[in-house]
Amino acid sequence: MLLMRFYLLALITSLPVLLFAQYQVELALNVPIGQGTVLIAVYGTEQDFDKNENAVLYQKVPVTKVGDYKVTLDGLAPGKYAIALFQDVNDNKKLDTNMLGIPQEPYAFSRNPPVKWRAPRYSEAVFELKESMKMSMALKKWRKQ
Repeated sequence: MLLMRFYLLALITSLPVLLFAQYQVELALNVPIGQGTVLIAVYGTEQDFDKNENAVLYQKVPVTKVGDYKVTLDGLAPGKYAIALFQDVNDNKKLDTNMLGIPQEPYAFSRNPPVKWRAPRYSEAVFELKESMKMSMALKKWRKQ
């Protein structure tokens, strides 16, 4: 009986930690153009990812040089997420495209899906966050995909 009380007490005291666990994703970004801003969006559902709205987290990274950047995305609960980002070279707060809809600015997605002629599906970019983790993403121009 004493052992059962101990387990019950341990469960009750650890429940808040389990329910409100917050993790972080440390992104290693490779940026190909030395100006503008990298705009990062983290999506928690397929519906939000497909419509590019209602991200659970947004973050901006000022770009001052070509090369590697480290960015930490904090406060994410355990779950499934997809990350989409692009380098807003001219800082107009949108991904510039040509008349055919082809991106003219560098972009990347979590899990680096090999897509060129269409946006990736959620299933190609989704990852499961069970603990804090590191992820590498290389922003690429459409021509180099």
